[in-house]
Amino acid sequence: MTPAPLFAPDQHTFTMSLGFHPEFNPSQPSSAFACYPDGCCEILSVCEELDSFATEAGWRPLSSFADNRPVPEDFEGDPSELDDIQGPWEEWFTPADALPTIDGLIGALEENPDDVSETGDAEALLFELRALGDALRAADSARASFRLMLVE
Repeated sequence: MTPAPLFAPDQHTFTMSLGFHPEFNPSQPSSAFACYPDGCCEILSVCEELDSFATEAGWRPLSSFADNRPVPEDFEGDPSELDDIQGPWEEWFTPADALPTIDGLIGALEENPDDVSETGDAEALLFELRALGDALRAADSARASFRLMLVE
């Protein structure tokens, strides 16, 4: 299947792929995630670099807000089958815990993008991080918790 092109507000063309998307508890219609429909693909693609930069800066890594349970060594199934083996992931986080990381990464990318990621598209990263920060601020105001989910 060929990925479908997506058009962002700045008229760049993007393709669908695996990305992060925030999930809220309780669900927050006012916390609509204004990122590309397929989630934060650029954030996910350079997540190791972002996590390394965040850790060095004293911020919590973004990946710590996602499901980090170890995959069994002998597991060979589809990732969607992991819940059958491990049970559902029930961990939720306070948006205020993630905002220092997101705001710090935004500031660092604006100041010197190459210090944060040598491989990522700085413009796309800024767009996604700002969208994620906006959604988390709205959720925080509503006292909702969140977690980062992988979406296709």
